[in-house]
Amino acid sequence: MTQKVSTIIEAIVLSFICGVSSLGNATLFFVFTRKKHLRTISNGFLLNLAFADLLVSMLNMPITVVTIIKERWIFGNTACVFFGFITMLSFVSSVMSLAMIAINRYYYVVQWKTYSITFTTKKSALFAAVVWLISVLLSVPPLFGWAEYRYIPGKSYCFVSWPSNVFYMYFMMVICFCGPLIAMSLSYYNILKFTREAARRVNEQRAVDVGTLLLGYANSMCNPMVYGIRNPVFRRELASLFSSCTTNRTVHVSQPVVAFAESKK
Repeated sequence: MTQKVSTIIEAIVLSFICGVSSLGNATLFFVFTRKKHLRTISNGFLLNLAFADLLVSMLNMPITVVTIIKERWIFGNTACVFFGFITMLSFVSSVMSLAMIAINRYYYVVQWKTYSITFTTKKSALFAAVVWLISVLLSVPPLFGWAEYRYIPGKSYCFVSWPSNVFYMYFMMVICFCGPLIAMSLSYYNILKFTREAARRVNEQRAVDVGTLLLGYANSMCNPMVYGIRNPVFRRELASLFSSCTTNRTVHVSQPVVAFAESKK
């Protein structure tokens, strides 16, 4: 495969990804904002994540497609810094939004008693704003000399050059990767633990309910035997009933036998 064919394939694939990503995330906004019952707090955080993805798909991806076709950066250094910053901003905000979604779901499932107090509309808007504020603060340092944004030839886009400052790289790994990862892991672990315990309690309650049901029916079965048989009058009547049934059965059986014997005579 020649270099030109490879470039065309890369551009086509990335253009397809760009189109699908833009359409998908835009559809989320259209669907969630169109119906009132879908305008929930949880969906709001999903839209926060979708907006971060839209930044990449509508700003960075088209520029990357052009760069792949041209096989070099043609937009100048200022644009490179700007798009590098946008890429970092969208990346950080996506990770932070995922952590926020996990925390929201933890409160919704596990801390459901305090969910409506913790995640009011105003507080949720504040949480979303904090996500973007943190994302901006983490993306700004390369603009002021702590690392730098530059064109990455092998990836055909502008991004932070990690070798320019390894301390910034380690800082971002801890804050932007390990921090959200820990938050998501703890949130989903507690959700899983809570749902399993809830399922176990439901099964235990089901066993208690079935046991109570059987015990109630067994009580109905035992009552005649326990309280009836202990009653002398009931015992006499029961014995009389069995005696009469046995006598009647004997009479009914013996009559045909006698009739048959007399006919033989």
